[in-house]
Amino acid sequence: MSAAEVIEQIKELPANERAQVARFIAENGNSTARRKISISTEVDGLPVIRANGGIITSQLVHEIESLTP
Repeated sequence: MSAAEVIEQIKELPANERAQVARFIAENGNSTARRKISISTEVDGLPVIRANGGIITSQLVHEIESLTP
């Protein structure tokens, strides 16, 4: 299966499952964003993004968006 096929399948997932995929990539991928941020889900189901030093820059936002299908 090609990366393009995987991406298309991810796009068809419900939002909560896409969030699980993004979280998996952020936690397990080789992305530089993984070293700068952590993404978790709180008890209420909402995602929480924590950045080193508490600073979220436009570059970090771009990196987070690139992890989200």
